[in-house]
Amino acid sequence: MSFAINLVVHLKISTIMNYKKALFATDLRWKSFSAADQAVHVAQCLGIEDLTALYVIENRKFLSKVFYQEEEHLAYCKLSELASFSHIRNYLIEEGDARKVVLEFINEHDIDLLFINAHCHSGFDRLGSVGYALVNQAPCPVWLLPYGKEGS
Repeated sequence: MSFAINLVVHLKISTIMNYKKALFATDLRWKSFSAADQAVHVAQCLGIEDLTALYVIENRKFLSKVFYQEEEHLAYCKLSELASFSHIRNYLIEEGDARKVVLEFINEHDIDLLFINAHCHSGFDRLGSVGYALVNQAPCPVWLLPYGKEGS
């Protein structure tokens, strides 16, 4: 299903659903900027004013303190750049198992809609293990965002 058709379907659903809070869970890969842009656009179309971007640093127990601090600094720089580029006002970095952290965040913050990156243009050809778990376990609707065409 193309992005435009997907958007129209959700716009019709949005007349029934009342989305207030959304979460964009990202892996900060280079095409995340395209996906973040799509998440912002869809959120605006659905009337969502509270959109948060979340990146999870996994497995801190396996990282040295210096390596973890460097990873955290790089992730913060990249996430703040992504948020600025896409006009996302709220963003944060958490640590732990990505599946658990995202699901806990959804429950603790009453998230109505979850946006996640797929690993390819179509959104369904390849979904990572975290994305697959979130699609199957999230207590809210999940919107898969394709990364976009190469170079975007």
